[in-house]
Amino acid sequence: MQIIESTIRSRLSENDDFDFWRKFLETLSEDFEIPSSKKLRNYEIFLEIGSCSHWIRPNQTRLTIAGGFAYPVGYGGNGGYGYGEPEFDWSVLFSWNKDRDDWETATKYSGKKKFVCRVALPNRTKLHPQAVANVVWENGTPKNPNEKLKLYYAFRKIENIWKLVSSDKL
Repeated sequence: MQIIESTIRSRLSENDDFDFWRKFLETLSEDFEIPSSKKLRNYEIFLEIGSCSHWIRPNQTRLTIAGGFAYPVGYGGNGGYGYGEPEFDWSVLFSWNKDRDDWETATKYSGKKKFVCRVALPNRTKLHPQAVANVVWENGTPKNPNEKLKLYYAFRKIENIWKLVSSDKL
């Protein structure tokens, strides 16, 4: 995860809290197991992580868990109706290098069989004591290749430390 942390840190603005991003990456890496089964060796695995500033109606569409959070969806891909994917202000693409068992930066998606994990995190996290991440496995997950998965991870800053307070499917 070192390459991911250093690449993302270089993209953050002065209003983005790197401690939040680091805590999210730690949490994701705990959930993000890459199986070593031979069946999945034919798949390419990608992780796209980006920052989003335009979440859908954040003050009126809410998750009610753990004291309430903005609902982690955006306007992308649906013409402004319903819940779409958050649109990135910027993003970075990583691919899993099977030979080194580590991530590396990528310039584009490749391969016929691929798993894509798309992560949108809010920007301006230094200004807010809570944040929700939107995580979408677009082509299924390595654990379950046939099911698209949408998740959220809700964090709250408690005594100056970011803590995961809830996560579930969307």
